[in-house]
Amino acid sequence: PPHEKPPHENTPPEYQPPHEKPPHEHPPPEYQPPHEKPPHEKPSPKYQPPHEHSPPEYQPPHEKPPHENPPPVYKPPYENSPPPHVYHRPLFQAPPPVKPSRPFGPFPAFKN
Repeated sequence: PPHEKPPHENTPPEYQPPHEKPPHEHPPPEYQPPHEKPPHEKPSPKYQPPHEHSPPEYQPPHEKPPHENPPPVYKPPYENSPPPHVYHRPLFQAPPPVKPSRPFGPFPAFKN
């Protein structure tokens, strides 16, 4: 009696149910939705923004540079002041005494 049951009732019922579902209901629904959206709604809007940004970005930098350059001419009064003139002299006199020691200047003297 134990020889006619195990080899007969164990194989057929376990091999039929998992074979008709996974390979049939999975591939079709997963391959359709992603095929009609990405290749259609992505390339279109992504190619337009970079085209409309170029023209407006080239105009603003063209009207400003030529306008902000002339104002720097107002710097003369800054050089006439005594503070900026006195500060430049002491900074330039410090390196002279180090020059005779070496022909390189302040570089080798700083290490000494």
